[in-house]
Amino acid sequence: MRKVRAILLAGILWAGPAYSSAAGQTPAAFRVDTVGSVLVTKNLVTRPYSAPGAVRPNEVFRIGSVSGEAETFFVGPLMSVSNGPNGQLWVLDQLAYVVRVFDRDGSFLREFGRAGRGPGEFESPSALAWSPDGRLWVPEPFGGRYSVFDSLGTFEKTVPRPFLGGVNRRVYPAAFGADGLLLDHASDREGAVIIRVDSTGTVLESFPPMLYGPNPLAGTLTVGRDPEWIDAIRRFRPSLRWTLAPDGTLWMARTNSLRLINRTLEGDTLRIIETLHRPPVFSQAERDVVRRVSRMYESITLSPMVIQSLHASDDGLLFVQIAGEMGESGREIDVFGQEGQYLGSFELELPIQPLSQSHFVGGYFSYVGIGPFDVPIVVRTRVGG
Repeated sequence: MRKVRAILLAGILWAGPAYSSAAGQTPAAFRVDTVGSVLVTKNLVTRPYSAPGAVRPNEVFRIGSVSGEAETFFVGPLMSVSNGPNGQLWVLDQLAYVVRVFDRDGSFLREFGRAGRGPGEFESPSALAWSPDGRLWVPEPFGGRYSVFDSLGTFEKTVPRPFLGGVNRRVYPAAFGADGLLLDHASDREGAVIIRVDSTGTVLESFPPMLYGPNPLAGTLTVGRDPEWIDAIRRFRPSLRWTLAPDGTLWMARTNSLRLINRTLEGDTLRIIETLHRPPVFSQAERDVVRRVSRMYESITLSPMVIQSLHASDDGLLFVQIAGEMGESGREIDVFGQEGQYLGSFELELPIQPLSQSHFVGGYFSYVGIGPFDVPIVVRTRVGG
């Protein structure tokens, strides 16, 4: 067996002064070890505390309402928002098959696209990705193509997408790397594979898959099954959450533990973040549900949901959405610094919609929130602003 070498890098470290002074409190202790070639950050805080203003997002505007104008009324889940050129906000409305564009103040400017397979039409739009030359690429996983538009939303061309995009309503993030190549991903029932694509749609390379883990519902006839059993599996079966970081790496975690893993696309682990302040514990209501379900189906392993989603900022911070009770979307966000140190927590007024693609750029964080009656609301915030 290969000998594992553990070296204490810095003893007890402390959160950066820019963060701690903004909070007006003593920063939490953390320790960084090296295990083999992996940096392991161990946060020693045992309970959440308030995040400093330097890492808190302050709302700039929100778009959408229960009774808004047609351009700002979203009838179903929105899976992707993007901070585009000139401070504009671009919103992909999959159910309407359009991209809507808003100015830096949140006022509607224009929209483009419609359902279909012709030039400038959408069959299965899944994400928004800006190329280094200022063009918007919209992957269409089940249409087998990318639709490419200029910075005004004028259709330019279609590029082949020669691989299956995914199944079962996964989130399909896409982003251009510093090398000018598109990072896209394919997904199936087993896991997700990141793929690097050039401007012609040619797949240059693919990377080791991220496995989702066993799904008891896969290949199972759910008609006639106990609805509580199905709902419990969807809420409490440990599953994978991940996000692309601006430096071209991945952040990953299982929903049942606040243990965060940073790895390269090639599959090499760079850093692990471990914490103690979010122990996986069922609430009483959750415990009652799991007890009833487990009596009927003893072979199913269910765990408390701790993590709802991951969001990496363009300046190296990691925002982790903490799940609410019964697996509902949570408002609480934990923030971690560049060394993996826990910087504190805050609450969003609107929880982030599950499986939606947020976007960080230039200190702006835009995301899809869940409004009254579950109507999606697009929110732009300025972190620390």
